[in-house]
Amino acid sequence: MMTSCGSSCTTFNASEGKWFKIAERGLLTGTVREGMWAQREFSTWDGDGTDLWTEMIPRGLKRGEYLIRHEIVALHIANRPQFYPQCAHLVVRGDGEDEPGEEYLTRIPGLWSMDREFSPPCSESNVVRGARKARVGMGRDELDSLLT
Repeated sequence: MMTSCGSSCTTFNASEGKWFKIAERGLLTGTVREGMWAQREFSTWDGDGTDLWTEMIPRGLKRGEYLIRHEIVALHIANRPQFYPQCAHLVVRGDGEDEPGEEYLTRIPGLWSMDREFSPPCSESNVVRGARKARVGMGRDELDSLLT
């Protein structure tokens, strides 16, 4: 997920951000019960020098300062999720002007709710929950940003 920091990430309050999803990983192969989940693949990475998880920042995204958030949600016990988020500052460069539409924006806190059952899905067609992945009107074939 990403959110624009406006003029600067050093003074930005992340709880006021309008976050949009750029990627998601859930069930990679197999079935819900017996399959390979992204969390399992992540937990068995042996640091062999290959990139474990790479994503492309949407090409054409409006230049500026952003926060990028990676989160793993572990669902070992129904209705008792464990959240493992990490954030970093990101500077998007280039001449992009695109922004995600309002229908793709969400707030954190507010993305997850315990008002409904929070347990592993019961079918392969519903394996990733939360915000919808944003369409920012561009391909994902080039990285136009640098971590700062």
